[in-house]
Amino acid sequence: MMANVFRKLLLIVLFVGCASGERSPRMKKADLLFGKGTNALMKGDFTSALRFLTKASKIDPERSDIHNNLGMAYYFKRSKRNAFKHIKHAIKLDSKNTEAKSNLASIYLEAGKHNKAKKLYKATLADLTYDKHFQTYYNLGVISLKQKNTSQAIKYFNQSVTENEYSCNALYQLGILSLKREDYTQAISSFNQGTNGPCYTSEPNQYYLGLSYQKSGDTTLASKTFSRFIKKFPNSKYSPLAKKRLVSMGSSTDSNFIYSKKSSDEINQ
Repeated sequence: MMANVFRKLLLIVLFVGCASGERSPRMKKADLLFGKGTNALMKGDFTSALRFLTKASKIDPERSDIHNNLGMAYYFKRSKRNAFKHIKHAIKLDSKNTEAKSNLASIYLEAGKHNKAKKLYKATLADLTYDKHFQTYYNLGVISLKQKNTSQAIKYFNQSVTENEYSCNALYQLGILSLKREDYTQAISSFNQGTNGPCYTSEPNQYYLGLSYQKSGDTTLASKTFSRFIKKFPNSKYSPLAKKRLVSMGSSTDSNFIYSKKSSDEINQ
C-alpha cells in the first residue's frame, strides 16, 4: 500500500498543549519538540518529524504519545522494525493508548498479519470514548473480505456507516458487494450516500454510481453521472472508463478518446 494512502489508516496524537500542573523547563522543551514533530508528521515531512520526536523521546522517555508518533515517523521512513518497537512501547507505557493500538493493528493489516490486526482492532472497540470506531469497523470489514467471510464483512461495513454515515470507504465496499450480487438498487443507494458530504470528492464512489445506474438500465442518469464525473475529475484513472461507458451508451461519438486498460475492480456483467 502506498504511504500516502496508508497514512489514512494511521492515527497521529495531536499536540494539544501541556499537561496540567507545573512543567519544568526540560519538560516544556519536550512538549515543544513533540509539537514540532507532530506538525511535521502531519505535513508529510517525516525526516523533520523523526528528528524532533527523537529529541523529545530522549528528554521525556516515558510519554506514550511521543513513542506513538515517533513510531509512525519511522514507519514512513520505511524503518518498520523501529516503528514496531516504538508503537509497542507506547502501548506498554499506556495500555489505554487506543491510537497506538489502532496504529499497530493497521501496520499488521498492511503486513498481511490479519489475525493479529483483528485482535488489536477489537481491543480498541472497548474504548467507548474513542471517536474513530467507524474506521475500526471498516478495517475489520477489510480483514473479513481478505479471509473470504463476505457476510461478516458486510456487517462490519454497515456498522462503520452506523458510526459515521459518511464512512466513504465502507460505502464504497458495500456498493461494490451489491454490484457483484447484481443488487443495483442497493448499489445505487450506497454509492449515492458515498458521494455526499465529506465523500463528495470520492472518485470511486462517483464513478461506480454511474456504473450502477447503467447496469440498472437507467442510461439517462448514468450518462449524466459519467459526464459530471469527467468534468469534475478529468485526470482520474476512472475518467477514460467513464468516457468509454458514455460511448457504449451512444452518449458520445468522440472517436479520439484514449482509453486506459480496464481497472482491476471494473465490474463485468
